[in-house]
Amino acid sequence: MNKEQIKNKLQESINWSAFFSLAQDVFQDPGFQSNADNFARATLFEMALEQLSSMPCQVERIDEDGCDLLFHMEEVYEPVRGELKTFRNALFYKKGSKVHNLGPGDTKAIKMKNYRGDTGPATLARYKREKCFDFLLVIQFQPAEIILAKDEEVRPLYYDNGSDGVWVNLPKRIYTKLDVFVDDSIQRTGPMLSERIRETYKNYIMSYARACLLYTSPRPRD
Repeated sequence: MNKEQIKNKLQESINWSAFFSLAQDVFQDPGFQSNADNFARATLFEMALEQLSSMPCQVERIDEDGCDLLFHMEEVYEPVRGELKTFRNALFYKKGSKVHNLGPGDTKAIKMKNYRGDTGPATLARYKREKCFDFLLVIQFQPAEIILAKDEEVRPLYYDNGSDGVWVNLPKRIYTKLDVFVDDSIQRTGPMLSERIRETYKNYIMSYARACLLYTSPRPRD
């Protein structure tokens, strides 16, 4: 399927108002602000796309190396593979960048890969060759923006900027924007996410404490 077809499917298949409202709530959660929470937040957003989607494009979270999501559609036998990247804000250049030869509307640097110690031109070349996903889905939360780019147009633009990883800037000409209505003011019911996580941890720990008491309790004699 081409970029416009996937775009249209995603527009109508995901409850974007619920998704962006959830994101706003998580970003405002005072108990969910540390760097360690970044990984949990990324997992939450992937799971949210899965849970808030339905046919004609059912999203499945798989979290493989280089591929986060599968897009299941009746028109295709094999699911379409998607990689998700998120920005809280400031995804796009307003005036461009002369240093990077980028114009207004082009994206700022998006980290695509971690080197994990395996650095050098050969590694960058290998990442440019390897196909892990079909489409790159990039979401900016404030204000709400969703863009989609095809893998074959993204990989040739990979570069190493001297840090530990592979990056890409998406020119405006290679991505398409999803046109969705978003009301991100929907209020959750119940406690904040950090409170729910803390309570889950406590219950999990106490299950072992209770099991230990049962295990060490005196057993009746026959």
